[in-house]
Amino acid sequence: MTQENSMISQNPLVNKPQDDDFDIQSYLGLVRRHWLGFTLTFSSVLALSGLYAVTRVPVYEANGLIWIQKQNQASALIGIQGVPGGDLSSVAGNPLNTQIAIFQTDDVLEKAAKLFSIDSTDISRSATASQLGSGMSVSQVPRTDLLNVSFRSPDQEVAVKAVDNLMSSFIANSIRLSRVQKTAAREFIQSQLPNAEKNLIENLNKLTSFKQDFNIVSLDAQTGSLIEELATLQQSIQTTQVQLVGLQNTQVGLESLLGVSPAKANQLKLLAESAGIQASVVELQKTEAELTALTSRYRQNHPEVLSLKRQRDAQSNALQNQISELLGNQEYPVNQSPTQIQLGSSTISLLTQVVTNEFQIKSLMKQVDLLKSKIDEKNKVVEQLPSLQRRLLQLQLEYDVSSARYSALLKSLQDAQLSENQDVGNAVIVQRSKVNRTPVSVDPKRIIFLGGLFGLVIGFGVAFLLEQLDNSVHSENEIQEIFASMPILATIPILYESDKKVSPPSGQEFENSGKLVVRDDPRLPASESFRMLLANIKFSNSDGNLKVITITSSMQGEGKSTITANLGLSMTEIGYRVAIIDCDLRRPAQHHCWQIPNQIGLSNILVEDLPYQKFMHHENSNLDIITSGLTPPNPITIINSSSFLSFVNELRLAYDYVLIDSPPLNAAADALFLGKISDCILLIARPDKLIRPSAQRAKDMLSQSGQNIIGLVVNGVRQSQAHYYYYYHSDSDKKPYENGFIDKVLNLIKN
Repeated sequence: MTQENSMISQNPLVNKPQDDDFDIQSYLGLVRRHWLGFTLTFSSVLALSGLYAVTRVPVYEANGLIWIQKQNQASALIGIQGVPGGDLSSVAGNPLNTQIAIFQTDDVLEKAAKLFSIDSTDISRSATASQLGSGMSVSQVPRTDLLNVSFRSPDQEVAVKAVDNLMSSFIANSIRLSRVQKTAAREFIQSQLPNAEKNLIENLNKLTSFKQDFNIVSLDAQTGSLIEELATLQQSIQTTQVQLVGLQNTQVGLESLLGVSPAKANQLKLLAESAGIQASVVELQKTEAELTALTSRYRQNHPEVLSLKRQRDAQSNALQNQISELLGNQEYPVNQSPTQIQLGSSTISLLTQVVTNEFQIKSLMKQVDLLKSKIDEKNKVVEQLPSLQRRLLQLQLEYDVSSARYSALLKSLQDAQLSENQDVGNAVIVQRSKVNRTPVSVDPKRIIFLGGLFGLVIGFGVAFLLEQLDNSVHSENEIQEIFASMPILATIPILYESDKKVSPPSGQEFENSGKLVVRDDPRLPASESFRMLLANIKFSNSDGNLKVITITSSMQGEGKSTITANLGLSMTEIGYRVAIIDCDLRRPAQHHCWQIPNQIGLSNILVEDLPYQKFMHHENSNLDIITSGLTPPNPITIINSSSFLSFVNELRLAYDYVLIDSPPLNAAADALFLGKISDCILLIARPDKLIRPSAQRAKDMLSQSGQNIIGLVVNGVRQSQAHYYYYYHSDSDKKPYENGFIDKVLNLIKN
């Protein structure tokens, strides 16, 4: 154990570092040090909050309700019977969320904005699509299929019209989206009708002209029989073609609705019906959800995130292998999103219909080809008939075919139009817009209250920022943090501050004799702190080897000279003989403290080899002061001389304690030389005066030079923050010490 550590462990009066937690006192101290920035920030935020609360415009809210119905109507497309075409379902989850998203699309908002321009000529009471989108709110009424549509505006009429227009636009858009499949089928049929009608008229004109030109009324029995057979074949091919047209129309509508080809539909159907693949998709989606949750909390390279990514990749590869095994040689994009092969029952039903229709279309096309081949055979027979008979037969067949095709298209068009007109969507307005006459704006008191809280937070933030930019040391805790290895022997309060309970003696100033509180006002708490310092030094010097003490500080102005003087006075109260040497030859201060002349002092004694006894200033019978004397050109040569060492050794023998007032560590190297000559160093640190870089440099200098440091004195602590302040002001100020009580205590410490 080192000497310094042994002194700390043996001294019960050494102050131990307190908890470093940032308590309420630290916050208050932070605000006190940076009160201007804190006050300006808090006042500004509070003023802006108050201004906003006073000048804000009242906002009104209008509400309306839309019922989203679940439909189960059969598709009205020609040829589709019993296929669900409009049930409310969603692959992603809640179908009402899909309706809410559609509500906020540009089509709905732009149509609603156009309704404003139609309903009102007042420009101030119109709204753009962006304004409608920002002021609108759509939400699901809990546990219902109702959507609540609301809009906020300073104008009640605008709020009401906005909700009505938005709901009307949404209903129109819902009908349009619901009719997409049926509209596509109707438009396809309409595009085929003109050509079919033109072909029918041309064939009719050809047949009529042929009969008129050749005056043909009837054919012979053979011709009639042949025509009957050909007519039967033509009827069969017409029936087949009508079925083929219906199925093709149906297939066009379904492919437009699903957005897939028949081959792709067959693949999706197989994948959707595979229990193993669907289970793999569910596991993959679960893993991706967990990965999304983890990446919101951790970085991409976090072990858990990397593990889930590897798990997801493995599941994805396994899913791709399952798909390849199921589909065999069929081509399929293995990087397809899992959600696209996880389908609802209605979607699977539609996919099944697509596959079935494709099979039937191919079958009907083969039937048509077969019938055509038979007709070709009959035509060969017809070629053997007279040319007129053959020509008549051909014209009649062409007319019959075109007539049947035209009739089928007309019927399909009528059915498609009827089905399209019957589809009115799945949304119904159940409550028109209704405005709440009470504004929904935030309460002014709440705005000001929240502004005050926000101002406090920002104010503390500004104060904390200023604190980070400030290098000054402001508290005893910060000093303990820097000089953690040094025990605090005492905390010295500010000698005289603006306190009604504590005032300097009459006629004395702070800079002069007012600093000698041990002599001038021994009952002050500051005087007791110097006695506490003496007691701690006594306990640290149990073997009596520490007689020459160098007192220094990190910077100029931390009060080392004042502490040296008062410590010397405290020692003399017990009866110690003390010599104070002012070795701060650059900026001496002891002669100011004692108000004594400084024409001849230490420098004169050492340079001119004068007897020091003759030039000592005797404060009392036990205290002698040697001032610095004239400032030499190079003070370090005097401090480092053998004559100075002999002088100190001579004083060591003549006095109980020799206190050396040294220059600051960061000002000159004198303190390091003096520390080696003396028995120990007593370091002084003062909050609000000491800065961190200087303190750290001083600490490093003491550590590197191997100085023996007896301890640390925290100087300039506010009395209101000192732990002994209230005790002494509640008792000792009421009556003076009686019967030499303090002398008995000090003598007890000395012995």
